[in-house]
Amino acid sequence: MCKFSDGDQASAIRWFRKHFGISLSQDKKYLVETRLEPVAFKNGYNSVRDLLHELIESDQIDSNLVKSVCSAITTHETSFFRDYHPFDFLSKSYFPKWIESHEPNTPWSMWSAACSSGQEIYSIAMIIEERFQSFKERCLTMEGTDISHYTLEKAISGEFNQAEVSRGLQANYLIKYFNQLHNGNWRIKDEIRDMVHFDYHNLIGSWESRGSYDLIMLRNVLIYFDVDLKINVLNRLKHHLKPGGVLLLGGSETTANLDDEWKMYNDGNTVYYSMD
Repeated sequence: MCKFSDGDQASAIRWFRKHFGISLSQDKKYLVETRLEPVAFKNGYNSVRDLLHELIESDQIDSNLVKSVCSAITTHETSFFRDYHPFDFLSKSYFPKWIESHEPNTPWSMWSAACSSGQEIYSIAMIIEERFQSFKERCLTMEGTDISHYTLEKAISGEFNQAEVSRGLQANYLIKYFNQLHNGNWRIKDEIRDMVHFDYHNLIGSWESRGSYDLIMLRNVLIYFDVDLKINVLNRLKHHLKPGGVLLLGGSETTANLDDEWKMYNDGNTVYYSMD
């Protein structure tokens, strides 16, 4: 079996950065090998080195193999009502203020720009269903996008195992908005699933299909990008946020020292960003 060398690692880092924006340090060789070994063997390669060599040489990014590699190498950590405070902010502050300041027929839209398997955007859909029924009478647009086809398929299915629904999801939400399946998993009810549209999107690719949004969530994604790419993404986000719109980042992420046009606000335990 061919040994995965430091040179191979450097080539892989450049390839992941070029196509997915993922910034991997040289000390992540073990992570690359561990995550990609199952993909390599499943697709008939003798080693991770052979797999990456073909990917880099062919430079094809739309194949099923690349989709598998992308899903394996990217982090899919998420949960319902993750970190709780941002959802408390949306429920108690953001939604009431938005409704009060807009006419009843004003449409509302949001984009979860790295939605993973959908728990965060489904959490917002449940908040709307539970507490802001009148909001659904508007032209309501909720979009979730991700770079991983695997997690998008899971998000679209709306099916989660017991461990996944036990993380962050209150029992009353589980009982009210999910049906338990014969295999023990839980599927979110159609009334919630139908509120959300999922689609593939690569943040370093084209944004032509993206619209304008009142709320954008890009939580715990910028931490995987290098500085130049963070700046690029934050600049592009500005052109897709409606006046008065809100951007939510992860708890360890910020626009500070990256883009001074973004203004930072505190609402209780939640930090959010806007252009106004």
